[in-house]
Amino acid sequence: MLLLGRLLKINIQARTAFARHREVGVLHLEASDSPDVALIGEIAHTAGIPCEAFEDASLAKRFPFLRSTKAMRGVFEPVDAGFISPRRLVQAQTVAAQRAGARSSTSRPWVFQNAASV
Repeated sequence: MLLLGRLLKINIQARTAFARHREVGVLHLEASDSPDVALIGEIAHTAGIPCEAFEDASLAKRFPFLRSTKAMRGVFEPVDAGFISPRRLVQAQTVAAQRAGARSSTSRPWVFQNAASV
C-alpha cells in the first residue's frame, strides 16, 4: 500500500495539473498489542521509506492533538505521504483518460445493473 500510493501520486501528477498531492505525512495508529503498525514500520524501513515509531507518552508528546495515547503506538511517515483531493483526482483521471483517447459525457446518466440479474 505504501509503495502503491507513491506510484499513483507520481503517475497522476506527471500527467495532469489537477491532482496536487498535499504532503502532510501519515500517522498509522493502533493498540499496543496489535502487530499491524509494527509491520508497516518494518515494511517502510525495508523499502527505505523514512518513518518514526512512537509509543504511549512519546506519541502524545509528538502529536499533542491526540486525546488519548494510552496503550497506543504509531508509525509516522513525514515525507512523501499525504492526500489528494478526491474531486481533483477524478478531474485528473478524466483529463488523463481524454488525453489517451477516451471520450466522456455528462449528458447521459450512468445505469448500473445488478450482476445477479444479468
